Amino acid sequence: MSIIDDVFQPIYGKPCWQVEQGYGSFLTFEFGDPYLQIIEPREPSKEASEKLRKRWARRHVFVHGQWHLWIYICDWRVFHQGQELANSDSTRKVIKKALLELDGQALTSVTVTKSFVTVFEFDLGGKLEVLPNYENYEKTVDLWLLYEPLGNVFTLRADGKYKRAPGDGSGKHQWRALVYSKPKMAVK
Repeated sequence: MSIIDDVFQPIYGKPCWQVEQGYGSFLTFEFGDPYLQIIEPREPSKEASEKLRKRWARRHVFVHGQWHLWIYICDWRVFHQGQELANSDSTRKVIKKALLELDGQALTSVTVTKSFVTVFEFDLGGKLEVLPNYENYEKTVDLWLLYEPLGNVFTLRADGKYKRAPGDGSGKHQWRALVYSKPKMAVK
């Protein structure tokens, strides 16, 4: 089993929900049972802007799933039944409509190609392709992050390296290269 299958195995067969576009072209998907994430007010540094001071003075409450998938710094395309519905350059209106097609579909497979394109496939004909954007970003940017129930975050970078580490940043974890097994030769 590949590390990708190992990470996503508990999610296969689970429908995604609250599929949304965030800042810019960021996308988020929730899987599994919902829970509340509560971020308490905090004290900003003295150099913080007034806008940041006001933001940090508030309590923030978010609904997340046991697994939270964040499509981060990359290009992407959404398909349904083989037809492209939207991509990372589409308007917010077009993206919202395309994401509604994915919302509620169960994840069936995740594959990463040798060129580090990640393909997320869903049970009702939905597909999301996540592509590195080497023209605008460094090869060490994070393509996507999967937040897991026990607090780990699995991150895949545009250079094909991954890390599975505690989400709080504790501990020292090395980036590792994805390993591809050679296709087996047919026995004659």
